[in-house]
This record gives sequence, C-alpha cells and structure tokens, in this order.
Amino acid sequence: MMKKIICLVLGLLMLASVLASCGSKGDVVDNINEEASRLTTTLNLWVMTESPVVASVSDLAIQGLDPEKDAEKLTDAEKAQLATLTEEQKTALSQLLRINQAINKITKPKFKTKLNIKYITEAEYYTKLEQGFLDHEKAIEDAKAAAKAEREAIKRGEAVEKPEEVQTDETIINEHGIPELKYPTAPGYQIDVMFVGEFDKYREYIGKEWIQALDLENSAMQISNYVNQIFLSGVSYNGVKYAVPNNTTIGEYTYVCVKTSEIESFGYTLADLQNRSIYDKNYYDLFAQLSDKYGTFLYAPDGIDLQSVHYWSFDTENGCTLNPEVFSMFGGTFDNINSTSSALTKRGDQVIFANLLNNPSYMKNYLARKAEYEAKYITNDSSAVVCVDKGGWELRQQYEQNGYEVLVMENPRANDKTVYSSMFAIGAYTQDASRAMEIITCLNTDKEFRNLLQYGVENVNYTLSTHTVTDENGVKTDYPYVVETENNLYKMDVNKTGNVFLAYPDSLENVFKWEYGKQQNLEASTHPTLGLFLDLESYKLDTKSICIINAVSARIGAYLNTLTTPEALTACCDEASAARNSTQMAAFLLSKTNNDMTYTEGGVAKTFTQAELAAALDCMQNKILATSANALQSPNALYNNWLANASVREVSEK
Repeated sequence: MMKKIICLVLGLLMLASVLASCGSKGDVVDNINEEASRLTTTLNLWVMTESPVVASVSDLAIQGLDPEKDAEKLTDAEKAQLATLTEEQKTALSQLLRINQAINKITKPKFKTKLNIKYITEAEYYTKLEQGFLDHEKAIEDAKAAAKAEREAIKRGEAVEKPEEVQTDETIINEHGIPELKYPTAPGYQIDVMFVGEFDKYREYIGKEWIQALDLENSAMQISNYVNQIFLSGVSYNGVKYAVPNNTTIGEYTYVCVKTSEIESFGYTLADLQNRSIYDKNYYDLFAQLSDKYGTFLYAPDGIDLQSVHYWSFDTENGCTLNPEVFSMFGGTFDNINSTSSALTKRGDQVIFANLLNNPSYMKNYLARKAEYEAKYITNDSSAVVCVDKGGWELRQQYEQNGYEVLVMENPRANDKTVYSSMFAIGAYTQDASRAMEIITCLNTDKEFRNLLQYGVENVNYTLSTHTVTDENGVKTDYPYVVETENNLYKMDVNKTGNVFLAYPDSLENVFKWEYGKQQNLEASTHPTLGLFLDLESYKLDTKSICIINAVSARIGAYLNTLTTPEALTACCDEASAARNSTQMAAFLLSKTNNDMTYTEGGVAKTFTQAELAAALDCMQNKILATSANALQSPNALYNNWLANASVREVSEK
C-alpha cells in the first residue's frame, strides 16, 4: 500500500511539473505519454583513463562500494573487500563514487538512464573491450540454449520455473529514506557506449558487426552545431557513420613569415608569394637575392621539409594500412590550393601514384632545393628576414605582433590520426541504442557532463581559477581554467572524453587554447586520402610486390639521405629518368642498394630476383583493376577504385 501511495505522490509531482511547463492540454497528454513509455535503463560507458589506480577500482565504484560509509552499515563482504585495498585505492574509489553520482544526477532525470562508467587503462582497453563482446555473445548463445531446453522440457510436460520478471520502473526507498526510481543492473560485459581511438579497430569492429550504424535523425542537428563537419564526414565508412568523433583542434599551419619592406625592395609583393611552394621559382629567385645581401637570412626552427608529399607506403602486417608519412619510392606531391578550383585540396582529390626517383618535381624542385636552402640560408636569428614555422592559429598572431606579414604555406589538415584517434560508438548488443546515442550527444554538447567526465567534481578533484582580460574599451572578460587539487587521482586525456571545446582549459598557459583551436578549425581541410581503405574483401592484393617495394624503398631512402648537395640529387634524378622500363629501373635501384635482394613478408625473411623487383615496379604503377576473380591487384588500382566510389568522396567541408 505504501508503495502505491508513494507512486501516486510522485506521479502528481510529475504532472504538476508538466502542467507548469506546457502550454496546452494536448502538450500535457503527449508529455505524460512520452514519460510513461520511457522506462528506466542502465548503460555501460567504456572509456580510457590515464590513472591505473582509477582503473583498478572502477568495477568497485560501479558496485557502490564506499570506503567512507559507516562501518556498521557495511556488510562483512564489503569490509573484507575494503581491507584488500591500499589507501590510495580507497581515495580513488571515494573520488570515483562522487564523480559517478554527479554524472548520474544529470543522466537520470534527463534521460531516465543510469550510467556505469568502466575506466580502463590504454594498455588493457581493447583487450578488455573485445573480451566484453565475446562474453556477451556467449551469454546470448547460453540464453538461446536455455530457452531451447525450456521449450523441450515443456513439451515433455515437465514443470519449468519461471524467472522473476525485472521491474524496470518501480520505486525504491534509498538509504536516506527518500523514494527514487529503481534502475536495472547491467552485466559487466555489456557495451553500450565505447571509446574507439584507432582506424584499424574502427574497421575491425565494423567488420565483426560489433558496433552499430548510427541513427542520427534526432541528434544530427544538435551534434553538427558542436562537431566540425570535417570530423563528421571523415568517419563515414562505405558511406555509413558508425561513430561520432570528438571535436578537437585539427593539425597545424605551416607559415612563411616575411618582412614586407625587405622583399619589396627586391621587387616582390606578397601576391607573388601567396599560395606558392617555398621551392618554386618565385621563392627560389628571391632567396638567391636575399642571400647576396645577407648571407644567411632564413630562420626555420622546425626545418624546411615543407613540400606536401604523400608516400604510398603500406603496412601489410595490419590489413595493409596506409602510412603516408613513411618514405616510399612511390608517392606524389600535392598543393595546398587546388590549381583548378582555387580551393583547398581535400579528401578525395587525386594524388599521383608514381616513382618519385624520376619525378623532377620531387627530386629537383623539392629535395635538391631543400638541400641548397639548408646549406646556404639557415640562421639561428629568430628576427631574420624570412621565418618558416609550424604551429597553431596563435603563432600567426605572435609573428604579426613582431612586424611580419604571415603567409599560409599549408593549412591544418585532418588525417586518419586526427579523425579516428578519438570517437564514441554504440555497441551492437547495447541495452538501448537511442539512449546510448543520447549519452554520445551529451558528451559533445553538454558542458557540465563533459567536464565531470574529464576533470571530476569541482572542489574535490579540481578548483576553477580565472584569468581576466580587459579590452581597449575597458570591458573585462573572465576566462576560467582548471587547477588540480593536491589529492586528485582522477586523470583523463581531454582528447578522449568528448568535445574538447566544452572542456575547461587545464592551465593558465592554455587558457586561450580552445579559442585558438576553434579559429584554426575554420580554416582546416582534410588530407586527400583521409579514411582510405583498400577493398580486400572483394579483391586480392599483391602483398608480395608491396613487401619487395617496402624493403627497397627503405634502402633507397637511406641512400637519398647520403646525397646532401643539390647537384647529387639532380644527378640521381637524371640517372633514374634514363631507365626506360621496369627492368632498367630495377637494375638502377639494385645498383644504389648494394644489390640487397632480401625482404620480409608475413614476418618471414625472403629473397627476390631482379625480375621480381621489375614485376613489383609494374604492379605498383598499374592503376587498372584486373578482371579475373583470382587476380592479384595493384594497390594503385585499389586506390583508384576507392576514388571512384562516390560514398568515400563525400565533401569534407562546407
């Protein structure tokens, strides 16, 4: 009877709240019906933590074991469990309980969802996550077997004990004597919302059907207001989105900063240098004149390796993934600005797939001129006439304040590491996909929830301090930032817990970090092969040829590093260009690599012949798919097949 009275009181309170917030009788009825159809549920959120001690007590926090609870209220089992913990673990457990409680004060009233947060260190994360899927699949199979056994028992006329029905929306009286909704228990292996931070894992889990395609119908607009379109487009796999990426700062700029009066004295304007490679004729001629006047004049703290080069380097040990920053003799250069559209190059724009050794643009206009610049022009003077520097949006301001005109040589670019290093996805066996999507949306749009997951509870795990800035009109603006408390044990990577721009800056030094990052993202683009995957389900890849080219490329790269003068690099290009076919090119390559004919395939050391090297060269340059079902395909052909697929050429920015 008491339970019915309590439920009636709660119902009247809910009705009063609805009446107060709705404008019509129809609205009231609709809202009551919606609430009535929304039962309580419990979801598991799997995340990475930087704190091993937090990970060690994560499950205990979910169980509700409280080291601060009065001893007389603890069970013998709880006392025994607490006795096994170190003082540090007890402190971490206490902090974790408070964080979980604070988070659930948001999710319970807002979504009628209790959230269990499973904290796992990076070293163990994917192993435990994958075991969770396997355990869940076993539980499903066990349940099917039990159901079958029950049906057979009923057929035999045997009595079958019915399991107790789970009450998902009844009320209980908590330890403080206050009625509250009861939430079901979620098994530890249940994966509802999970962090994914690797492209290979993303593809693997999609292939195993461990993560769901997302239904963004109800949250697309909300998420798109908080997450950069580059990220949202980038996670499309075969035209389908399986995760929501965490919004973060994209890449960095490459700047060429010049003292305008100096370059104008030689007859050059900024327009002569804007949107050009530092290795093209305009810069090359200007630098020669500056050298005549100053000798050394070029300050480059991060070096002048500025050409946009895409190397076709593949890792065959991991599903043939692309490593475009690892040297390969096959590659192509691409411009910051697309010459045909005057727009930034982006995902899906074609990159050349050719032998770089006989490519004058690479060998003579890039490597040779780079060697010449480094030999003649470099200075340690940070106030030099020309400065080449890499960094964020704020670096531009610093140079402008020091009297430089700043030219953007390369805009920030989202690559696989940027987009796929931090995402949240929904497990295939989730208790409730729509509720899980609400949690992911919350991570990207709700500032309070976001900061709780990242920093913990204010005045327990951190305090907020303020940096005040007064503008020229005397208007003061306060910028908050986090100061970690002395006893805080809660450590999370800000890039792995949701939208970074909703998180407080983590120090005074970084108080404007997110403001700079937002500006930077407005000018960002995507790498041309963002999300490239070779279709190895439909086609067979010639991995032997790739492994041979990988081995020879490593040796050729070492050889090129010995050529430190522009004359030597130019001569190498001319010699390579004299090879008229793959047989002659194979002979040239072997002559530069001490006739080393060894390579590794599948972890096994092997040898190749000159003819096999020639065949590998032909394979790499072939861009047409073979029609035979059993034919071994060129990676170039599979790349062109990827390009032709309209679903992967989705526009990355609007």
